[in-house]
Amino acid sequence: MTGALQVHSRKTKIAVDTLIFRTAVQSFKDSECKEGPENGVYIYGGFLEGARWNEEKQVVAEMRPGDLYCYMPVIWLDPIEQKDHNPVNIYRCPFYKTSRRAGTLSTTGHSTNFIVSLELPAEHEQDHWIRRGVALLSMLDE
Repeated sequence: MTGALQVHSRKTKIAVDTLIFRTAVQSFKDSECKEGPENGVYIYGGFLEGARWNEEKQVVAEMRPGDLYCYMPVIWLDPIEQKDHNPVNIYRCPFYKTSRRAGTLSTTGHSTNFIVSLELPAEHEQDHWIRRGVALLSMLDE
């Protein structure tokens, strides 16, 4: 991810410390992904825990009864300048390596299991999803 920001910074001559990622969930699956985007990176293989991705509305939605996880479509991390970013109706979803949300604290003050927060469009306010413990996981325990 850092490398993608650095590449974009060099290409556009924008200072890397002013760049962030805009999150855009794509309408295609990872098996349909044949090449990367012009800017940024595609990530896939993630699982949404505690909620599901509503493909029709393109938002984080309530989980269906009996389901524990939802496989996420491809997510585009698009580098943009922070000053140009003003998202609305999003959930800042924590992205973890595993379902164990603990780890040792790194020098940044974050758990070593924590990757990044991704801004996903959502049908409810931030607090709604926080109370449900919704997170994106890079792998399942099974």
